Amino acid sequence: MSNPISLILLVLFGLSMLFTYLIVRRTPVRIIYPAVIGSVVDVLLFALYSLSAGNVFVQAALVGLVLGIIFNLVTVSAAAFFRQNETVRPS
Repeated sequence: MSNPISLILLVLFGLSMLFTYLIVRRTPVRIIYPAVIGSVVDVLLFALYSLSAGNVFVQAALVGLVLGIIFNLVTVSAAAFFRQNETVRPS
């Protein structure tokens, strides 16, 4: 990861996951919308990261697709779990 673009793309990927988590966890929208948008962004950013790391296009696209979707599913699942099991403590 000697390329500074790789680091920038990795940070953007992390921010995308963070924003997806916060939107699913804290806003009253249906989970499918941020999940789909987050999936597309995660796949794109991870594929670009893989390209900037020196992989060929087909490998970068496959890695971006698989890992982007896996990371997004884990993020959305965790946020949905905590959203569903949120307890309100009395003051």
